[in-house]
Amino acid sequence: MIDRTLLYQCSKHDTVSYLFGTIHIMDEDIMAIADAVIPYVKKCDAFAMELDMTDGAAISAKMFELNRQLNWSYRLEFTGKKYDKVRNIIFKSFGIDISSIDSVPPMHLIQFLQAQVLAKDDTRSLDEYLKMKASSFDIEAFYLESIEEQLNTYKALVEGTNHRRAFKQFVSKVSSSRKNIESLLKAYKKMNIKALYLSTKKSVGKHKGLLIYKRNKIMANRFDELATSSSLFAGVGAAHLPGKHGMLRILKRKGYRIKPVRFE
Repeated sequence: MIDRTLLYQCSKHDTVSYLFGTIHIMDEDIMAIADAVIPYVKKCDAFAMELDMTDGAAISAKMFELNRQLNWSYRLEFTGKKYDKVRNIIFKSFGIDISSIDSVPPMHLIQFLQAQVLAKDDTRSLDEYLKMKASSFDIEAFYLESIEEQLNTYKALVEGTNHRRAFKQFVSKVSSSRKNIESLLKAYKKMNIKALYLSTKKSVGKHKGLLIYKRNKIMANRFDELATSSSLFAGVGAAHLPGKHGMLRILKRKGYRIKPVRFE
């Protein structure tokens, strides 16, 4: 089932749908990949992506409240010279001053910093670009996760993490972390979803059940609901597709015939 592609045809009964592995950034190479799958978007009656980020301010406000409840502070956790040291490391590596985001818990900060490494000049993500194209074809958009489900995942992550230890580990390996993130981008452009999956699983460590497997089940169930009534093109983070707990395997167990699609 796993092949050097990001696009999979998922057929059940007489309905043909597609599941596409995305990455949440955009550059020239990724734009070329996106444009190559547009014909498959156009074939479908519905479009779906992971999460509705239309009201980003409302989501940020809810996340801020969850952060506040944790009562985290870098100034209190790392005092004196230790604080100055980690502050300098983060600033030199990412251009972010943690003094301005003192209450943001490390797991949230680490994800933000990782996104900064991948960020390009184009502020759109691949997901948003595909959604815009689907809208131009008058294809209705849906979402495979609710905001509440995503916030529940974030809350469980925040509550279940030793933040001090996680942050110290990240700071101690900050240069290798950058290299790992950049290698993820290269793997994506080579359409090597197995490498993406293995690297992502390793990076989230003990949280893989929460951040990958649980979300896979939620999104596969919603894909099935939407694809039952109409042909669907769905784009989700590529690491959610492969593996024994991946969306492709879950959909296969639900009776879908899965076929890799070459689209270059």
